[in-house]
Amino acid sequence: VTAKGGREGMEAKIREVRELFPPSQDVAKLHKRAMTGGLRNSTIRSLAWRFFLGVFPEGEYSLPAWVSALEAQRDQYDARCEEFLVDPYKQSDGADPLVNNPLAQTEDSAWSKYFELRQLQKDIQIDLERLNPDDDFFRDAGVQGNMLRVLTVWACLNPTISYRQGMHELLAHILKVLHTDASTPPGDAGGGLGEADAADAKLLSQLLHPRKVEADAFGLFDRLMRLVGDAFAPPTPPVKGGPPPKPSGVVLRCNRVQNDLLRIKDDKLYQHLESISVEPQLYMMKWIRLLLGREFHPDDVVVLWDALFSDHHQ
Repeated sequence: VTAKGGREGMEAKIREVRELFPPSQDVAKLHKRAMTGGLRNSTIRSLAWRFFLGVFPEGEYSLPAWVSALEAQRDQYDARCEEFLVDPYKQSDGADPLVNNPLAQTEDSAWSKYFELRQLQKDIQIDLERLNPDDDFFRDAGVQGNMLRVLTVWACLNPTISYRQGMHELLAHILKVLHTDASTPPGDAGGGLGEADAADAKLLSQLLHPRKVEADAFGLFDRLMRLVGDAFAPPTPPVKGGPPPKPSGVVLRCNRVQNDLLRIKDDKLYQHLESISVEPQLYMMKWIRLLLGREFHPDDVVVLWDALFSDHHQ
């Protein structure tokens, strides 16, 4: 995917950053734009999302601090890829062949982990191949590779939830926003700009580096899953002779929306749903898990997410 850059594009990013993240640290304008659709044509939406979701350190508003934090997160992601994306073909030198071979039954062998990993990735790849078939962006092999690795690493870090269908759709919006914002590599960023602008351009191109999109997508996805991950958690299995299990996180959210929020906002509709015995999870589970990602055009979904993330931050 070609990076968006050039002097004109970089100047637009610099102006927007200075306007929405001023030295006074007053981000009221940023929140207002996010809540009213004002970031629809933003050149730095991914920075706003990272600010709202806590990817950047709390209380830090400077570009150098953001760069430092992102570099550390990117290094951590690279280390996790090395840890979880095992390849026994490359790790067999010097290993005990009685333990480290494809037929070994030991759970902690590299081959056992490899076979588990391959099954997980097959499940993810099936969903990726079905994702937004009319959008050429998601047919790109590089993009699918980015998504496969991000989802695999996240699943390995969170084995209780692991990968669940629908997570790829959340990641898809994140990855496309990051690609859209991706800027010129640092060496070319400051050409033709004044001294102050050139310094900011270099920092922005580090924050929006096209070759760091995958690691940055993981960081944003991980933060998002801290908010909605319980909606994907498997239900608690019943215990024989014990009390009935508690409702899952997504069912609790569905109940709150219909029985509490809807009742306040539109009691007539609430009473109607109650009178015909409509359980909220029958129609709302997909809305909550995917943050309404299937209900609107992708260009409108990210505008809606601007407001959702801003509201969370506030």
